[in-house]
Amino acid sequence: MYSIVEFVEEKTVEMVPQSWIVTLDEDKYCYWPPSTTNIARRIKCSERPDVKLWSVHKVRVFASAADYDTARRWSRKAEANSSVDAEDEMECKRTIRRPKALCTSSEDDHPAKHHGWLKPGGNS
Repeated sequence: MYSIVEFVEEKTVEMVPQSWIVTLDEDKYCYWPPSTTNIARRIKCSERPDVKLWSVHKVRVFASAADYDTARRWSRKAEANSSVDAEDEMECKRTIRRPKALCTSSEDDHPAKHHGWLKPGGNS
């Protein structure tokens, strides 16, 4: 499964595998690889996050899809219309742009520091 998410601090939108998303204290976070090289392949293949190397970013989940093609269509629609509309029930207007290399947060104030490294697949 895939989700279309907004990276809250970066104000960017991307489609990611749900295995990259974790829940901590009712907030959702997404792992992101340190390099965006081959990012499309990593997303499509649902590459397993390396919790020691990948950064963690707070996200808002707009929509989820059971397969890559559906998620890709919704992601393209979001980019074209500045909205994500899953099943015509949800509409979220946002400035849409592809994420650049996401910066890691300071380890001192990062939630993972206080709770130990997050494990993938812990989403609710």
